[in-house]
Amino acid sequence: MNQRAALIVATMDTKGKEVEYIHARLGELGVPVLILDAGIIGESPFPITVDRKETAEAGGLSLDEVRSLRDEGKAIATMTTGATLIAKGLYEQGRIGGIISVGV
Repeated sequence: MNQRAALIVATMDTKGKEVEYIHARLGELGVPVLILDAGIIGESPFPITVDRKETAEAGGLSLDEVRSLRDEGKAIATMTTGATLIAKGLYEQGRIGGIISVGV
């Protein structure tokens, strides 16, 4: 049986160091990790599994559209919706067994 991964959902532009730490600790325990970026501005400091563009699109808008909303609440709601739908899909596919959220 394949071990399911832990999904880390994070705003990677501001929480990259924290995610890197969690990723390393889980790796020491042999836990596979997937990382979903739910940030809006900035970039991830290291490679991730699901980028912010994919997260925004799953939430119903392009990343450029999210950035142009000029309404932080609506932008966060779009990214949260996208992250939720992606996480649900990964769970239904049997790819993840749990979620850790950082800065979301």
